[in-house]
Amino acid sequence: MKSLKLVRFALSAGMMLATFVGCVDDNKDLYDPTITADNPLDITAPDGFDWSTTNTIRLSVEANDEYNGQYDYIIEVFDNNPIASAADSISSLAKGVAKSGHPFVLSAVTIAKSTTDLFIRQTDPKGRAVIRSFPVQSNMTCSFTDNVSVSASTRSAISTRALATTRAVVPVPDYTSIPGDAREISSLGGAALEAGKNYKITGTYNGSFTFWGSSNVKLYIQGTWNMPSDFQIQTGLEIIVMSGAKILANKNASFVGSSSLTIMPNGVVELNSLTFSNQEGHFKNWGSLTLGDDFTMSAGGLFYSKGTIVAKNGSFNNASPMQNDGTITLDGKLTMPSNASFINTGEVTAKDLDVNGVSLTNEGKMIFDQISSVNNSTVFNSCYMEAKKSAVFSGCRNFVLDQGYLKGKNLTIRGCVVKLNNGSMIEATNILHNQSEATSYDGGTTGNRSLIKADKVEGQGITYSGKLTVESDHHFTKKPGENWKYTLNSPAEMAGYGDSNVVIEICTGTANGGNPGTDPGNPTFPIESVNDTKYTYLFEDQWPLYGDYDMNDVVIRVKKTTMYLNASNKVEKFKLEAELVAVGASKNIAAGLQLDDVAASLVSSVEYGSTKPSTLFSYASQGVEAGQSKAVIPFFANAHAFMGNSTNAFVNTVIGSTANVSVLPTIVVTATFSSATLSPESFAAGKLNLFIITDGQSNNRKEVHVVNYRPTDKASTTFFGNNNDGSSATAGKYYVSKDNLAWGICVASSVNHPKEYAKVTDVFPNFASWVTSGGSSNTDWYTTYNSGLIFK
Repeated sequence: MKSLKLVRFALSAGMMLATFVGCVDDNKDLYDPTITADNPLDITAPDGFDWSTTNTIRLSVEANDEYNGQYDYIIEVFDNNPIASAADSISSLAKGVAKSGHPFVLSAVTIAKSTTDLFIRQTDPKGRAVIRSFPVQSNMTCSFTDNVSVSASTRSAISTRALATTRAVVPVPDYTSIPGDAREISSLGGAALEAGKNYKITGTYNGSFTFWGSSNVKLYIQGTWNMPSDFQIQTGLEIIVMSGAKILANKNASFVGSSSLTIMPNGVVELNSLTFSNQEGHFKNWGSLTLGDDFTMSAGGLFYSKGTIVAKNGSFNNASPMQNDGTITLDGKLTMPSNASFINTGEVTAKDLDVNGVSLTNEGKMIFDQISSVNNSTVFNSCYMEAKKSAVFSGCRNFVLDQGYLKGKNLTIRGCVVKLNNGSMIEATNILHNQSEATSYDGGTTGNRSLIKADKVEGQGITYSGKLTVESDHHFTKKPGENWKYTLNSPAEMAGYGDSNVVIEICTGTANGGNPGTDPGNPTFPIESVNDTKYTYLFEDQWPLYGDYDMNDVVIRVKKTTMYLNASNKVEKFKLEAELVAVGASKNIAAGLQLDDVAASLVSSVEYGSTKPSTLFSYASQGVEAGQSKAVIPFFANAHAFMGNSTNAFVNTVIGSTANVSVLPTIVVTATFSSATLSPESFAAGKLNLFIITDGQSNNRKEVHVVNYRPTDKASTTFFGNNNDGSSATAGKYYVSKDNLAWGICVASSVNHPKEYAKVTDVFPNFASWVTSGGSSNTDWYTTYNSGLIFK
């Protein structure tokens, strides 16, 4: 009650009403139940509106039990990801244990209506924890097993082998002997090579030869050709370097038209540079090619190598079909243009890779110092690919790892659709970044679980799904109300860096050994199930009349509740921690808690962390209030005194008042039960019935509760249905006005309360629409406020 407001009310309503108000406040005989006060908000809530900022759901969590029920798995429930969210936006909701055949079941979990996903952490008997996300539903069954079902259309979409480029079959030609009609080059005397003829170099030849271009001409090298100068091989000639033969020169060789070079096993070619400039050209290598400068295929010619190639740069400047089954070592860059196709089953090492619009298939090893760009390409990796420094993949809509491994210090994968199947792995030893372009990672539905491992994950718009584990200690945070977030779709899961048990075996061996954990064992009981969601209770004290509706006569904030659970998920002890935030009333006000689902007889003792109220309340031997069928635990008997004030001045509602306090008094109560028969849902936030007492009576007292919470056994119900009150015990309506307005509100947030005499509708612009819509609009009304009208 605010005396200044009452004076104003009395002046407007006349002396008789002033007398009435005083009589109501003093609980005297002049009470007139027909007197009403004007609606201070000028709004009416629809029938049935419960004024709740929370939802109550049912939750069942199945553990991924690998020990056949021998040990308990710890299950924890959060409203945000505890390893990938801002610390101040995470609330723990529940905790318990589960094992095979015994899921962790909560028939009532209270969550804020703004909560869209629950994040559940499973810790196995070896201490290894993973987190999965599940969309909020009224009845949630969540599992940590990997049993996943997908539609036929989804299966088709995630088929991966078809994305790999088909390997060409390039057999070793039968060039083990020289045809008998082959002529020695040294015997030609400068004559030009003729069409359809065979030629040979069998000794050491230091000269050149003449060829104007023709068709079906073969030159067999069985000895050593020391090429004396730069040489251009014209169309129609195939040079064959046979086993043990060599071409040696610090010169440049170029093949034009349909000319080709074949290096047989143990054949050797050493040049400065080698160029193929036409799409009919062929390069086939089972031997050794060493270049001091670049290797270039510039017009789509066939490239096949099962031997070794050493060069500075490898450049494929058109739609070249390339297949490496051997070893390529480049001191510089490997480049490919649009429409090129590269298949590697061997080993490629280079300083850089820069490609655009290509089809890149790796079934061997590809190691680069960096990958400047793989842009708008199809990538299939079923073995080992590494960028020692950094790599950038952009716009790759078909990016598949099938038992493949991609590693780099800093990896950027942006605007890509990435599939990691059959135990694949992406590892960024420093940062995995997607910048601002949405990227999805899908672990598929069959085969072994895949892994993304990165110390840091940065960017926005990432989606994880399928059998995929993401390990990171510094994942970008999921912030409420922001569009740029990540999505974690179960069975995809998260863990700390190096914390999961996922083992990755690839073509080169073990890429990730997994966290072996500790020796298996059960948790130590009782376990502590903490709910640290902040709940702010705002009360008006004029019931059953309307007050001024600044909702600050008493403000209590519940900071944390803790349940102590045994191995059967039953509650042995319950602890509540709260604080008295403000007292915007001038009368003596008391407060307490009724546990609606707990009979007083089940409580064996109550421990008061703060001073046990010594007046107003009488106590049973176990510490609950005497004369109550339900467990009622007093908080304080005089709010002003509890705040440290000897007068009834407003506390923490008027800016600059000397009565204000900065250190809020705490309320800590702990109830221990005679036997562990109660389930955690009996202590859900929605079952905590906080109330205030406004008349100083021990019995037949005037209590004010949150809408539709029942009064205690000691409350007076004579005011029900009188004045502005619309309560009806027979209809199950409590502490709601005839306009369906409330005298007590519980907000699932640490909300700032209004200043003195500031109407709640003025303080919170969206409050009225929330009320008049019956709670369907502006469910987060308390997040938008007029900063000049709140106390802070």
